[in-house]
Amino acid sequence: MNKVLFRNPEMTEFYQSCKTFIFTHKLYEVYRTENDEKKAVLTLFNFYRYTKLHKTGKVYAEYLCLKEKKWKRERVKKTFTHCYNLPIFNVSLKYLLYMQHDVIVKVVNHFQRLHPQAQGMLYSWKDKIISMLKKYLRKRSIILSHYENHMKYLTKWLWLNFWDNPVISMLVRIEGYCNNNDLSHYIFYQKYLSLLDRVKTEFPNLLPLLSNIKPCYWNDPHLFSYQYWVMSKEGRLPRCQETDFLYSKKRTAPFCRTKQQWRWLKKQSSQFVKVWIFHHTELEYLIQHGISEPMPVCLKICILTKANILDQIDISKEHFYQALRLFIRYAIFYWKNNGFKALRVYLKDISDTFYDIGDYLASGVGQHRGLPPTWEQLINRSLQWHRQLLEEQQRRQNEAHQQQLAKSWNGYLSFYKIESVEFTALTTGQALYEEGQRMQHCIFTYTDACADGVYLAFSVKYLEQLNTKMKPYYSTLGLFWHKQKKKWQIEQHRGACNQSVSEYLEHISKQFCEVLNDIEK
Repeated sequence: MNKVLFRNPEMTEFYQSCKTFIFTHKLYEVYRTENDEKKAVLTLFNFYRYTKLHKTGKVYAEYLCLKEKKWKRERVKKTFTHCYNLPIFNVSLKYLLYMQHDVIVKVVNHFQRLHPQAQGMLYSWKDKIISMLKKYLRKRSIILSHYENHMKYLTKWLWLNFWDNPVISMLVRIEGYCNNNDLSHYIFYQKYLSLLDRVKTEFPNLLPLLSNIKPCYWNDPHLFSYQYWVMSKEGRLPRCQETDFLYSKKRTAPFCRTKQQWRWLKKQSSQFVKVWIFHHTELEYLIQHGISEPMPVCLKICILTKANILDQIDISKEHFYQALRLFIRYAIFYWKNNGFKALRVYLKDISDTFYDIGDYLASGVGQHRGLPPTWEQLINRSLQWHRQLLEEQQRRQNEAHQQQLAKSWNGYLSFYKIESVEFTALTTGQALYEEGQRMQHCIFTYTDACADGVYLAFSVKYLEQLNTKMKPYYSTLGLFWHKQKKKWQIEQHRGACNQSVSEYLEHISKQFCEVLNDIEK
């Protein structure tokens, strides 16, 4: 007898249909590899198929079309529309589980279209059905239980029979090590690999600029001329900003404002060019600092990405470039004496130093004194100024704190007792502070309100019996003056660390509030 799931026969039938389809088409089979004289084939979950032809080296991807029940080839434009992308460097269990989830969702969506009458019920049960199907697939798959050995085998098989090193090398040189290192980008660059011969020979460092340029321009002899990358004197944007030049309208290409900047950029490393593309930062800082000594790439990247911290603060251009020159000279000295790795560690946290120095230079003290002859002296001045500023703030806070402690007011009732509950008025700032420290809450922040006569605070002591012993329980009662009703009302009654009090104490505190209102009358 079939078990009814979800307390609904229709949902049970829907689930069984999905499950039968998965079993019939063996979608629980995680992967299958084939390799002969003509081609190498990797099939994942019997739903996605990736093929490499040995004769041409071409790679293509296919997916199982659920509607037509046949394999269809995927069209590639740097991304897949139907296929699940295959990463080049990090095929892992997590990736396989994501792919498995994708397959199940597509199967459920397919049967959802075949059963329009179940649309309303699926709104509530769809996630549950997907979760149950995932458990079913994992129970049938031994591979997911011993995934480490299988991942090693799969990775080794791909690198031996599937990937071509020249294509991967070009992909990494253009896109870098990032999320774009996948099969769709691999197929894209493999298709246009012949167009890259001139660029990789004459301008290998500018290869990253091709990441968002249409392939039809890659073999253009004027691709790296001024008209493509430099703004005109009249302020007209260069060719690289035109939509018909860019591969994706969602991404824009950076450009240079002067020919000098473009000439300088063409001499830089590909690593620097990649960072420039990502940040779209002005090159002005690196052109006009006035230092001719050679600099390591990490220092250039640091100036490119972080020098604007100083420039954004309200200081003159003269002070900005003076400070930048001091920093560059010190960084070069540090690099020559301590090495490249030590310099990278030093530059890692340089942003905080830039912010501190920027605050110092923007202050009246920094502008009046000017800049010292070395970067270390500038840092010392900045630290000294921040230390003095902190001491002044601390002194003011201490004075304000002492003023709060010295305040006092009328507490109406200094002491009152109802049954076994004692109420003691807190009538000074010192008393509020000690109560807040003892009870670990913020009653001290009500000092001004108490001094203005619109708030009352009481320390409450209640002797409660535990077994044969009497144990004191402490709490704090706060009342505020209601202007419209012209009477005191309870705002809060809290124990240590703002814990709630018992119903008995709440009842007694209401009686005490009535006593205060009677006195007010």
